[in-house]
Amino acid sequence: MKDGLKKIKDGLTKSRDRLLKVLKLFHANRHYPIVYALLVSLISLPIWYWMFEPKTPIESQWVDVQLSAPGSEIVKAYWDNPKIHPDAYNPITVKPVKSQKWNLTIEAIGEKNSDSDGFEVAILDIKTPQGQVDWTNGEFIGGTWEFRPDPNGPQGKVAIAHSNQPEYGIHPGQIQSLSMIVEGGDLEILLLSHTGSGKVRVTGNNRLRELDLYSYNIEHKSVIFVAGEVGDRIVRDYQFEIPKNHWRPKLKFISDGSAKVNIQEVKIGDTILISNRNNEYIIPNNRMFKTLLATLINFGYLAIAYNLVGQ
Repeated sequence: MKDGLKKIKDGLTKSRDRLLKVLKLFHANRHYPIVYALLVSLISLPIWYWMFEPKTPIESQWVDVQLSAPGSEIVKAYWDNPKIHPDAYNPITVKPVKSQKWNLTIEAIGEKNSDSDGFEVAILDIKTPQGQVDWTNGEFIGGTWEFRPDPNGPQGKVAIAHSNQPEYGIHPGQIQSLSMIVEGGDLEILLLSHTGSGKVRVTGNNRLRELDLYSYNIEHKSVIFVAGEVGDRIVRDYQFEIPKNHWRPKLKFISDGSAKVNIQEVKIGDTILISNRNNEYIIPNNRMFKTLLATLINFGYLAIAYNLVGQ
């Protein structure tokens, strides 16, 4: 019994001696109280953050964004790091231009490959996803076009421009063209290519393509204009919902297409969000502000208290 009491007494004596050494350190060095106060405050920071966690669920908040994403169907609005939280996003269904009015012009420009036997340009088909286009209703300019039946063609017919051939009434330097308005989505023009083919210029809504139709073998060549392609960057308004209980959540917009997402404005209520250098939009969060404020106040009290103990 006496041995047990002696051990307890010795333990209390050692604890007292250690405390006195600490107090002497405080008294000897005036910087120690500040250092200890800082360390304890930093250790307590996660505790404060936990204490300020909402005790009841916070309602989601709505985000308004103005953006365009040419060539995309979906834009993923991430409210956290996509690499760490790949499912932390809301999908925005972008409204792509699926149908539009095309101003189409096909020109036989009277030029050819040096290996070609002629300047011929032959149109086999004009179509959109909505269906084939009857090009015979277009406006043919610059001389007579030859129309032939073609049982193997998509529309069973072919329109041929005989550039630089006086026997057809087409003189050198004279350009033959077909112009028409087409309604629909992606526009495709199918042309015939062979040893007597020349060069063609195709324009769809100011997008110009030139092709050399010469080929040693008979084959088909296509010119395709994609609806909603670059040059048709329409900015639209979208709205999506995100959870609010995150540590300074960041919004990041990633499209499923190859084109970059063009962000014009991001708002929560009347607050306009500002992007950082990583193109992330920071959402204000009062919880983190309260945590930092409590940590700062805690540091002040501890520094004062440690200084008083050291005196």
